[in-house]
Amino acid sequence: MSEHARTDHATALDYKESGTAKVVAQGSGVMARNIAELARQHNVLVLQDFKLSERLSQVPLGTNIPDKVFAALSVVLGFLEREEENTNTR
Repeated sequence: MSEHARTDHATALDYKESGTAKVVAQGSGVMARNIAELARQHNVLVLQDFKLSERLSQVPLGTNIPDKVFAALSVVLGFLEREEENTNTR
């Protein structure tokens, strides 16, 4: 599998404070690039993680992501949040 094929997929999530996240958009190719660009335009975090993206692409549109995947996502988002806080305090 080429590197381009491995990374040319996007999944958009709607995260709730209750600790759930729902798949609200998915796509590959041009659609993936459009999802990522729209997110950037609206200052939404865009995370590039092939393994997580591959797993999220298997979650049907409109459904909550499985607990196991949410746990992995939480670790990544927690790390990014701490990095952002550290950057803002420097």
